[in-house]
Amino acid sequence: MTPKPVPASPDQILTELRTFTPKQVAEMIGATEWWLREKARAREIPHLRLGHAKIMFRTVDVRAILELSAVAPDPVDRDADQPQTDAEIADLEALGLDPRSLARRRGGLRRRA
Repeated sequence: MTPKPVPASPDQILTELRTFTPKQVAEMIGATEWWLREKARAREIPHLRLGHAKIMFRTVDVRAILELSAVAPDPVDRDADQPQTDAEIADLEALGLDPRSLARRRGGLRRRA
């Protein structure tokens, strides 16, 4: 015997039906309004199109945008190709790498973000 679905409350229905402007969503997720509009125009993110040009987003659309934007961890060990021994570093010095490149390879300097 399957259970009967519980009817949604009026508050739940209003929450599901609420729409947001690109500006509101941009503020919520830390993106730009321009980025959201461009992605919606290109049909790369879920959205509502009210009339010919009005772009709106539902709560479910905002969640989907965040899921589509999530980056999975990279299973590749990025440090595997870095020289580990003095001999490997000496080989790189012989190739004429500048001091900043060598320091990066040694792990002393970090690139600017």
